[in-house]
Amino acid sequence: MKLTPGEIYFVRERDVKSGVVTPYVKIGIVREGAKGPRTSEERLLEHQTGNPRELFLHEVIATPAVEEIETRLHRAFAEHGVSGEWFLFNDDLIAAAVSKTKNLASEAQANLFALEQAEVLKKELANGSTAPASDDAKHWHAVYIEANEIIKIASNLKKSFQSLVIESADDLEEVDHILTQQVRTGATFFNIDRFAETHPDLYPKYEVTETTFYQRFKVNTPKAKDYSLRDVNPEAWELLDTFDHMLEIVPESTEDQEVLHGHYLRVLGIESEALWKKQISEAQLKTLCGPNAAIESICTWPRENKERLIFDLEAFESENAKLYTEFLDKREDVEVTLVDAKKGY
Repeated sequence: MKLTPGEIYFVRERDVKSGVVTPYVKIGIVREGAKGPRTSEERLLEHQTGNPRELFLHEVIATPAVEEIETRLHRAFAEHGVSGEWFLFNDDLIAAAVSKTKNLASEAQANLFALEQAEVLKKELANGSTAPASDDAKHWHAVYIEANEIIKIASNLKKSFQSLVIESADDLEEVDHILTQQVRTGATFFNIDRFAETHPDLYPKYEVTETTFYQRFKVNTPKAKDYSLRDVNPEAWELLDTFDHMLEIVPESTEDQEVLHGHYLRVLGIESEALWKKQISEAQLKTLCGPNAAIESICTWPRENKERLIFDLEAFESENAKLYTEFLDKREDVEVTLVDAKKGY
């Protein structure tokens, strides 16, 4: 998680003739130390250019991890998004969004030490010891497991939704207000395997021993049969379970597809909250782990130097420029389908 501080701002617009405030609200950020506008007031002046309505700041909230919090807000209120960072809010919804922002900012501040310490510790060698499981560790372990379970279920449901919408459409143009197709160009790369097979005598000359720092944080999670989200968080379980049952029926109309999309966006919101909790609980567990390589029955976090043989590609290219180009391959282009994370219709 990036911990860059800044401001979350809520911009609203007012008709210059009638004085009526519209329901459109922009949720944006300014990062501390960034180039360009450094305050929300300066950003407001930028947004005003070309807008026929008068823009004004409804609320400005200072916070650490400003980019992460903005992302969480956009996901939490995805079903009310209309375009980019603009949302369609009534008075209750904007009050809820401001309140959520203040809560997230407060949580970020309360957990800032752990978030910062986790970043420091992930670069330090572990001592190989196992720390006992404290009550704090058990608490954050439970928070992590709950969040991780929600994320896992939500991820599967999102994939099912995408497949179902594609299946329900005779032509993807029918659902282009919900789904977007993109072609991602395959990257060019040096095919080391092909080179090693073709030049078995030359390949070893460019093998060098490299010492790399290895770290992997892993939380012990219960088996599916031993854990019930329904018991731990019935509200989240009900929302996810309802969507799961809705996905059993192929939508027959555009209206049906849009209803499903609305529920998909609500799932994004609950998944987003779980992602936030997972990041914080992980940071807390890492901080409690400290220099140790594990917390008994809760997590493992080996951090060690490892030696391995690698192919010195930079040296090879420098000395064999022409031969290098002969082994450049291109990965295949990949067609991906993205679900719109807002209701722009």
